[in-house]
Amino acid sequence: MLWIRDWRRHRGRLLMSPSKHSLLTYSAGNLTQEWSDGLQYAVVNIGTPSKAYFVALDTGSDLLWVPCTNCVSCGPTHTEVFSPIYSLSVYSPSLSSTYQTVTCKNPLCSSSVVQCLNPSSRTQDQEYCRYEIQYLSPNTSTSGILVQDIMQFMPENSSSSSGSSPQKTTATITFGCGTNQTGGFVQGSSASDGLLGLGLADISVPSTMARQGVAQNSFSMCFALDGSGRIVFGDRGPPKQPSTPLVKISNL
Repeated sequence: MLWIRDWRRHRGRLLMSPSKHSLLTYSAGNLTQEWSDGLQYAVVNIGTPSKAYFVALDTGSDLLWVPCTNCVSCGPTHTEVFSPIYSLSVYSPSLSSTYQTVTCKNPLCSSSVVQCLNPSSRTQDQEYCRYEIQYLSPNTSTSGILVQDIMQFMPENSSSSSGSSPQKTTATITFGCGTNQTGGFVQGSSASDGLLGLGLADISVPSTMARQGVAQNSFSMCFALDGSGRIVFGDRGPPKQPSTPLVKISNL
């Protein structure tokens, strides 16, 4: 398989080229999987105690969001599409000891997708920061409030087969606590357990990891013909390795 060959070359490069930053991946593993909707999915762990979410990966957006408690309109947690293999989860702020609120006073609450209902309000340190994203798929959107919690990562070359547990790394991530979804999200045919935007904005997971010194501001994804793949954060590759830059939406 193509991704196995790429992984072996990648591992050899790691041994030859040490860096002050470890190459990281999700604590659940670096494997991704294409599903019937054509999207690539991965399992991420959020909160304390950590909870797993089966999220779609999207380089065309920036925000990570997952369905939240008190949801008005969210996708079902049990669907014929995902439930036979993956258990879908709902994020509950009250059940995570590392949960933090995000108010209008937060610098991340100032973009086209996240904002205060009344930016000039004197209660910016009390009002929750809200978000709303419209995706290219017809009538497909998500909205809710921003929250903060920790996401768990581990070194990409960790192996649970060694008998010892891999050392995990955490980063404090700002993400969407989704309470209203439409389109494919509600129908259970797409990203039922959330979506992870990998774009360039400050609020994205790769940008946050770089800002906190957890990993270099880069990531790599490799896909095989059978739909499987891998994702690694902080991977810049050798100097002559071809790369694909991301283009900001404002430049399109």
